[in-house]
Amino acid sequence: MEEKSDSCFSNKNLFIGIGVHKKRWVVTVRTYDLELKTFSMHPKAEELEKFLTDNYKDALLHIVYECCFSGFWIYDYFHQKGYNIIVTPTNRIYRDGCCVLT
Repeated sequence: MEEKSDSCFSNKNLFIGIGVHKKRWVVTVRTYDLELKTFSMHPKAEELEKFLTDNYKDALLHIVYECCFSGFWIYDYFHQKGYNIIVTPTNRIYRDGCCVLT
C-alpha cells in the first residue's frame, strides 16, 4: 500500500535562494508566487538541509546560490545528496524581474 505524506508541501515546487556571506547566509524559501520565509543562519549546509527537511518535507526543492568567494562546496554537498542545485554568476541574479543585481 502506498504511504501518504501529511506534508502540505508534498510534491510542490519550492525555490531556495541562498545569499552566501562569510559569517551568515540569508536564505529565502518561496513558491512560484509567494515568499514563505526569509531568514539568516550560520553558513552550514547541514543546518540548512535539516531546516528544509524538517519544515518542507516531501517538497520538490530547487536551490540556487551565486558563485562567489565560497567556491563550489555548497553545490557539492547538496548535489551529492540528490538535490536540484544551481550555481549562478552574480550578474544573473534578478530582482523584481527587471533589474540585475551586480
